[in-house]
Amino acid sequence: MDLTQQLARKPVPEQSLALLRTAAFGDTGGSVAARSFLFYLVGKSDPSGLENDGALELRRLDPRHHQAALEVFTWWTSGTQDDQPVYDILDELSARFKTDDA
Repeated sequence: MDLTQQLARKPVPEQSLALLRTAAFGDTGGSVAARSFLFYLVGKSDPSGLENDGALELRRLDPRHHQAALEVFTWWTSGTQDDQPVYDILDELSARFKTDDA
């Protein structure tokens, strides 16, 4: 593999992001973990005010969501074609879970 191929930006893992987005809008432990992970990607705190442990929250995800999070993480850390899908999800989550303190 040449340098151009190594540096090629990867497309958005749309299915994995959609799965995590759906989970993050819920009210289960896995939902909190998914939401925390998504905000962790950009270095922000969960807007619900819950204090979590970012990537450690992956331990709380079921295998399907865990795999989706790893796919998103790999994509995010390898350079992306477009970051906007993540920020769009975070904007939606921020609007939904914003506390009076935030």
